[in-house]
Amino acid sequence: MICPDGLLYYIPFETLIASVPDADEINYRGLDYLFNEYEIVYEYSGTLMAETSSAKAGIRNNVISFAPDYSGKMDIDDIMMSRQSGRDNLANIPGAREEGIFINKLLGGELFLDAQAS
Repeated sequence: MICPDGLLYYIPFETLIASVPDADEINYRGLDYLFNEYEIVYEYSGTLMAETSSAKAGIRNNVISFAPDYSGKMDIDDIMMSRQSGRDNLANIPGAREEGIFINKLLGGELFLDAQAS
């Protein structure tokens, strides 16, 4: 749990690495990022966390997942140039569908796929 102050708010602690790699060429996917070893949670302050933790205990966690399908509606060259400025240029997020299904199986809730997620 991290309660950053001042300029520390700008540091994404989960992306810091736990150890320096030995190789001359760095494989950024294979680095020992903190999020691989720890669950990073941010709080505004310890006092605020203590005051709100008892209130959070009674809240039931409900989940709703969306995974729309944009296939067949895009041109990759057009997307690279337009920065996905309109709905007709949206691209599927790799793994979003699988993640939505997995979260739904794990936690329950509602799942909206493809046209249902529009």
